[in-house]
This record gives sequence, C-alpha cells and structure tokens, in this order.
Amino acid sequence: MTRIAELADRLQRLAKRREDEGIYTDAALCDEVATYLRAAGEEAGGVKVRALEWKRYRDGDADAVTPFGDVYTAYAGGYWRITERGKAGKFIRAGFDTASAKAAAQADYERRVLSALEPAPSPIVDDAMVERAARNALMYLKTGFIECDHCGHEIKTNTLDAVYELNAALSGAREEGE
Repeated sequence: MTRIAELADRLQRLAKRREDEGIYTDAALCDEVATYLRAAGEEAGGVKVRALEWKRYRDGDADAVTPFGDVYTAYAGGYWRITERGKAGKFIRAGFDTASAKAAAQADYERRVLSALEPAPSPIVDDAMVERAARNALMYLKTGFIECDHCGHEIKTNTLDAVYELNAALSGAREEGE
C-alpha cells in the first residue's frame, strides 16, 4: 500500500470516529480529503490490467482472447471457462447470466496477470509524490474556515486532527527520503 493510500485510510478511520462522536463537520472534511488523496494516489502510479475484449460467440455467449493466446468463454447461463494452449478448462459457475460470467473471467485474468508481477525495488512513494498529492488539501485545511455544527461559529480548520494527520504523513515521507 502506498503512503498516500495509507494516509487516505487513516483519514477515513478518523472520519468514522468523528461521525460516531457527533462531530459531523470534521467527519465530512476528513472524508473529503481522503477522497482527494485517493484520486491523487491513483494518478501517481500503479498497475492496471487491461479489460478483456469480449466478442459475441453464439446464443448470448461471448469469448475473449488474451494477449497470451488463452481464450476466456462466458456462457449465457452464468458459467465461464478458460482454454489454455488449446485445452479447455472446467466450467465454473459465476452467477446466472453472461455479465456475471464475464466479471468472474475478468477477475481470474487480472489475478493471473498480477501474480506474475513484482514491485520495483524503489520506494513505494517518494517525498515529492506525497507532497504533491497532499499540498492542496493541506493548504485548504490550514487556511480554510468551516462552520461549527453546534453553534454556527467559524472554526479555523488547522485545529482539526486531519491537519495533524497530513503533517505527520508529510514529515514521515521526508524522513524516509533522507
């Protein structure tokens, strides 16, 4: 898991705690920042397996050929199977329709492709990536004002735990990078 994803998870847990405590403004803000960080983290990198390209086969069935020559077949009854090197595999029940079979076949394909990959020996996320992902959210939190749910007064957001979470993550990334 990347540091950005870890931070987003921490903020999500903090949002849940704040909501349980009845501090809904903090909860909403933490939730919003977590969503922003997840999006920024996805832009930072990672691996995504291309979707299989399904073609109509017969009577509502569909098949997709992988770049490796294997053929996935999704059947209208919700079953699917893979034919590897010309040998047809067993039927696997995924649901009751072609869409369920396609989804299960796609998941199997992704699992197979990803199992062959190994992470690069570099740091998961470097300092610059974490800073870039968190900079806008941190500035908003430090300079923005929000209205208190209970009394309507404006509260400067730098007193919120979310700022401390972001600062801790940025500090941790800097220390790891040094």
